[in-house]
Order: sequence, then C-alpha cells, then structure tokens
Amino acid sequence: MFGCVSSVDQVMKTDQSAVQLRSYQERAFDTADKEQTMRSVIATLQDLSFVLDKADLDLGIVSATKLSGYQLRVTVTVRPRGSSQMLVRLTLSKARWP
Repeated sequence: MFGCVSSVDQVMKTDQSAVQLRSYQERAFDTADKEQTMRSVIATLQDLSFVLDKADLDLGIVSATKLSGYQLRVTVTVRPRGSSQMLVRLTLSKARWP
C-alpha cells in the first residue's frame, strides 16, 4: 500500500503535535553572534548539498533547495533568545517548480 507513496511524502507526514514537531525543529545555541550563526547555517546546508536560494541577515532567514536524491526545500530562521543565545529553527518542504 505504501509502494505508491514517495518516501518524501512519508517523511513529511506526521501525527505529532505542533509542540513535539517544534521541539525537533528548534535548537538553542550559546552564542549572541547572529551573523556567525547564519554563516554556520549556510556552510552546513552547503556541506549537505543544498543550493542556497536566499539569505537575509536582518530577517535571520536562509532558504535553500536540494535536488539530488529528494527534492527538498529548507527554510532556517535564526533569532535571538534572551541576551546570550540564538534560536535556530529548520523547516522542510517538498521543492516546487514554477
């Protein structure tokens, strides 16, 4: 029955609550340096074979697409959490073509 459903669709499905899902998507890092955190996010995505689409330091958003294997689009947000941490949240979606 699952043979007709792509594995990406299976990965994207979830029966978990929004709070549980957010706990998997978010991580706090002990640094107040937003620019360095953004640079680390970009470098990590590129190491994972993602192609950078957009990056905005002021908004703290990075978006990238991976076309090899699975067609995935990732959006990462970086925002301060208190005065000494950065909160990084990653969300995945299927890449869409115009």
